[in-house]
Amino acid sequence: MKDISINYGHLCYECDPDIYPKGKPIFNDLGAKKDEKTGKWVCSDCITERINKGRIKRLGINHPDVQGFIKVEERKVLKHNDAARRLNEISGQYLMKYRRNKYTGSMPLSTC
Repeated sequence: MKDISINYGHLCYECDPDIYPKGKPIFNDLGAKKDEKTGKWVCSDCITERINKGRIKRLGINHPDVQGFIKVEERKVLKHNDAARRLNEISGQYLMKYRRNKYTGSMPLSTC
């Protein structure tokens, strides 16, 4: 069996606190970096989200480059919210939380 080096000991505190209340563990994330201002580690997903939010501020929400990643996030959130709605309806309980779009703040639900 090969020895696989795993980078232990780093946590990303910028990730969603509902999913990762104690911080998201960073394992072999090549894009993870240490933030110069705070000294805390940030995963590549959070870095990408920070860059995309900066693009929204600079270019505006209706720019074609911005619309691309907003639509991708909208589809992910819609898929999650539909699964949450079906699970909550079938079980008769509130087992799964709904999500909002990270960039627009909207909470998409299907019409079915």
